[in-house]
Amino acid sequence: MSAPEPTGDHPAETHAPRSRLASLLPPMSAGIVASLAGFASSFAILIAGARAVGATPEQAASGLLVVCVVQGLVSIGLSLRFRWPISIAWSTPAAAVLVTAGGITHDFGVAVSAFILTGILLAVKASGRGSRG
Repeated sequence: MSAPEPTGDHPAETHAPRSRLASLLPPMSAGIVASLAGFASSFAILIAGARAVGATPEQAASGLLVVCVVQGLVSIGLSLRFRWPISIAWSTPAAAVLVTAGGITHDFGVAVSAFILTGILLAVKASGRGSRG
């Protein structure tokens, strides 16, 4: 028993099959545009926040590099795991809080430690281990 011959009546039968790369191009380009828009809109606030807590230009650049690399790796990892495009973004309001925190502390290490601790607490809460009910 063989498969029926294409008749040419169905629209899908009249076009050549799309390559794998061609089928990935629209979601990839949408992801790139969304990432660039999100990155560009918050970049100045993140730099100002790092500088407000006493970061040197080198520390600010290193911090942004780490945030960008981790953000990209987590996005790729989650997208591969769940086979769905997932984008990870930083928090612009948190960066704005960092700017105002410059009046309280001018210690970059304290600010980084606070952000790491906050991230850990949010991850624990999101996993359900931090709730009672």
